[in-house]
Amino acid sequence: MLSQKSISIPSFQILNMEANNSPLFPKLRTMSWRTGWDFVPFISSFLSPSLSSVTIYFTDDNFNVLRVPALYNLANECRHLEEIYLFGLTPDRGVDDAMSDLLLKSANTIRVLKLYPGIQGRATYVAMQLPNLRELGTEFTALPSILPSFIFPALQSLNLWIREGTPWVQLLPCLRCPALEKIAVYCADKSLDAVPSMLGRSLSEAHFHRTLTSLELVGQGIRWDLNHETLLPFFSFRNLTRLSLLGHCQARECHFSLTDRDITGLSFAMPNLTFLGLGSHPCNTGTTQVTFASLVILSMNCRYLEQLRLHFDATSIVKKTLAKSNNTLPRSGEATLFTSTSRCRLNTLHVGNLPFPDVPHSRWIIAATLLHIFPHLISIKHGGGSIWKDVLDCITMCRMIPTVIPGP
Repeated sequence: MLSQKSISIPSFQILNMEANNSPLFPKLRTMSWRTGWDFVPFISSFLSPSLSSVTIYFTDDNFNVLRVPALYNLANECRHLEEIYLFGLTPDRGVDDAMSDLLLKSANTIRVLKLYPGIQGRATYVAMQLPNLRELGTEFTALPSILPSFIFPALQSLNLWIREGTPWVQLLPCLRCPALEKIAVYCADKSLDAVPSMLGRSLSEAHFHRTLTSLELVGQGIRWDLNHETLLPFFSFRNLTRLSLLGHCQARECHFSLTDRDITGLSFAMPNLTFLGLGSHPCNTGTTQVTFASLVILSMNCRYLEQLRLHFDATSIVKKTLAKSNNTLPRSGEATLFTSTSRCRLNTLHVGNLPFPDVPHSRWIIAATLLHIFPHLISIKHGGGSIWKDVLDCITMCRMIPTVIPGP
């Protein structure tokens, strides 16, 4: 990776003179370039026909008068590119023409294409003609008034950046990707409160529920309410193995409103999940309506589940268990209210900053309950407090104790 901190402009000028007759690095396969606008003209010095992966960050508001020649040089010197990552592009006719030329000249070899903030015009249509494109990441900044079907025949993974004013809601139903398996949507606009439900409906209209196995929505600073109406549009994606809806809870303001009924419905709708993440990292407001019953249902219906991020109430199980046992530490076999025959593979539980009951024996009760529900649990990801670390230590010690038949 080359940056302006590691080499000076005079040094670049000397290298540029050396590259007049032949490439500086004729066997170079990968290049990553992050510099200011004054270094952009020297990109061509490092290009060679052997280059297969290129990453360029156009930073410091590089002028398009510099971006465009750099893209044309890349197109002319490197005609077998497999991976292209370009950041800092701006909507412009010159950039659009240069991008189209770049894509056309490496059309048969491009497998990965990631452009931010996005592509428009002719470059969009050229990208659709790439026969071997497997992974696309971009923000579609503009679409024609009459939307055609956007066909990506070999596309398997789509990373889409969205913000207010971009036509992503109109775009998604027009996509035709018969091989698409993964979608990740990144939203940085705080005003888009309805993004989750809009996304679910748009993806359903595009019939992606037939092929998708991974769906991820990342809200960067967005405070949407994750509730029944938000989650329901995703129930049709029955083939998912990964579902992550990541928003953000604020201080003393939880936006997680799901219930045991919602989690139960999800577990029946998506039995093949290996990763489930609902909401942000669990917060400490203690207002969640999800109980340990949801964990039991997930363990029974989603047996392939390996990682779980979920707001749940850790206090109710302790209070109910102590009440059942007359406020004494339960005997072996009584540490849970549930009878589970779980074969769930879950090994990692994300608890964040979930509140913990400050009562005697609570660490052992929760540890025994979690181990009973998830017998393969070995890791608890928490927000840094010592209590959940103690629970994991208790689980480790429970594994060392031989099975004991409960007494009379």
